[in-house]
Amino acid sequence: MTTRLSTIAVDLVHTLEDQPPAVLRRIAVEAAMLAVTRTRLLDSRLVAPLAAMRGNQEVAPTARIQVAQLVEDLDERAWDLQDLLDSGAGSEEAYLEAFRKARAAAAVRYALDADPMTAAFESVYEAQAAVVDLGAVRMAVAVAIASDR
Repeated sequence: MTTRLSTIAVDLVHTLEDQPPAVLRRIAVEAAMLAVTRTRLLDSRLVAPLAAMRGNQEVAPTARIQVAQLVEDLDERAWDLQDLLDSGAGSEEAYLEAFRKARAAAAVRYALDADPMTAAFESVYEAQAAVVDLGAVRMAVAVAIASDR
């Protein structure tokens, strides 16, 4: 399967392809949680969906909409900071922090996808973009797989 993740870690693609839907869901949740934790992304719009996902419960449609709006808000902030940086008036550190938080929120949004495979592949991809630590992402995937045993 060709995904954005295959541009970063083909071995993870092969690992994920072999997993059943329930494990793919856990992988998506672990990746999203890693991204949110490592980037210190704090937003009230994430509380209910993250709690529901961790408890294997359905996420309310309004919460899904709120997460999508959060991603849009954080992406816009990152783009604004990138524009400032490009004009010489901004800080690269501020831009990178905003970018990583936007990617962490995107990991949560993708973890909510109806298709478990899409949820896993895309949340893992976004998590690695957020944390910039492929080893930590690999560990989150391994933990999710091991919890099935």
